[in-house]
Amino acid sequence: MARIVDLSQRIHTGMPAWAEMGGTFGLARSIVAVWEDYEDTAYLRTHGAVDRLYRTCHVVMSDNGGTHVDGTYHFDPLGERIAEVPLKPFCAGAVVLDLSHLKPVKYDPFSRQVLETDWITPQALEEACRRAGQTIRRGDVVLMRTGASRLWPAREYHFHFVPIRVEAVDWLIDRGVVLFGFDQITLDIIPGYDLPHKHMRVRYSMHMENLTNLEQVGASRFRFVGFPLKWEGAPCSPIRAFAVADDDWGDSPRLVDLSHPIPAMPSWAAGAKHSRAVVAPWSNIFQTKLAATSILSFNDHVSTHIDAPAHFHPGGTTIDRMPAELFVGAEAVWLDVSWKAPGDAVTPADLERACAAAGEALKPGDAVFLYTGVCRRWGEPGYHSTIVPIGPAAIRWILDRGVQFLGVDEDEFDTDQIRWPGHQLFREHDFYVVENLALWPAVLELPRRFRVVAAPLAIEGGTAAPCRVVALTADR
Repeated sequence: MARIVDLSQRIHTGMPAWAEMGGTFGLARSIVAVWEDYEDTAYLRTHGAVDRLYRTCHVVMSDNGGTHVDGTYHFDPLGERIAEVPLKPFCAGAVVLDLSHLKPVKYDPFSRQVLETDWITPQALEEACRRAGQTIRRGDVVLMRTGASRLWPAREYHFHFVPIRVEAVDWLIDRGVVLFGFDQITLDIIPGYDLPHKHMRVRYSMHMENLTNLEQVGASRFRFVGFPLKWEGAPCSPIRAFAVADDDWGDSPRLVDLSHPIPAMPSWAAGAKHSRAVVAPWSNIFQTKLAATSILSFNDHVSTHIDAPAHFHPGGTTIDRMPAELFVGAEAVWLDVSWKAPGDAVTPADLERACAAAGEALKPGDAVFLYTGVCRRWGEPGYHSTIVPIGPAAIRWILDRGVQFLGVDEDEFDTDQIRWPGHQLFREHDFYVVENLALWPAVLELPRRFRVVAAPLAIEGGTAAPCRVVALTADR
């Protein structure tokens, strides 16, 4: 059985982040707040007929905040926006290099001078490889542990980092490393010491910051998995990252994206959950001549997202506490119910017919993705109001087979959006639902059974979170 270690910091109000372009340090521009609460939604939806209904949250943060990856557009005006980067570097063999003996920077923010520091150099990387008994392979993800993460989220975390020399970045790239990361807030110092970031303009690479738990990985080699979200126009993305040891996913699985982009501006009906997001430029690379960052303002139910039990169950599991085994490498089956007309609820008989057509029997622990065909309308004004409902009896049929993880390719699945009988099952079962899957045209080439990674952002106390859903398969 695979061993999974979460490498992501929780997203919470006031979490540490690098101060924008100031050469000093500061707290994040981040807020996690309840948007609609159980009692409020019950009163507004049912006029008091029920006491509690559902909760949603709203998040405001930098795309460069929390555990995140920098795309090349962050420092290169000709680089890729984060929604454009390829998936392959984010699911690959990986090693952890221990650099925790290096002394962090001592920096005077008033004179903007480095008073004292050790540096991550090619020699330091070579020595760390020798201690780990590892040779860097082409395509590896290299994670560097400086020990800073133990200070998160204290104020001291902002000052505890070891900068990297640009020669060390070249050392990694020369060995075929495209993606590397740190358990600290940055890899260089602005101004005057930001050449490693600027090197993205010269040589293609991406890096992650604010990783955690690297000391818990244990395995000398493992698989890294942590896909960026598809924020429209953003240069960076918060991610949910994992180390996976002893998995049986195959050496180089083919990756099939099953996620919609997160819109930069609400473009359809104001009530549609999938479009409740704003991606706004914060630092304009053409004006600063240095870097691009964005502010992300989004509902936790935006675009392709996972509903946690806490969505309808006060005291239920929140999105940052859901078991990783459910969505990291779980076996998934997709079933075709696209013959159903909008408004015609899926029944247990429909699911039995779909299983027979697929030649699959559901097993305990499976993830089940239902293809209704509604996802083909993504981007059209009527998408949010076109629903093939999944009846409560059909959901119970799925739950009776040991399934905790259901996915649908539409914005909503319930038969009644006043009392929400399907969602009410969250109160009886530890049940999770992915909405707004992008199953078309993926189903044309997707095998019926595959592995899936559907890692939601670790929003502290969140009732849901956007996620990048990716199928892993060896079939072509």
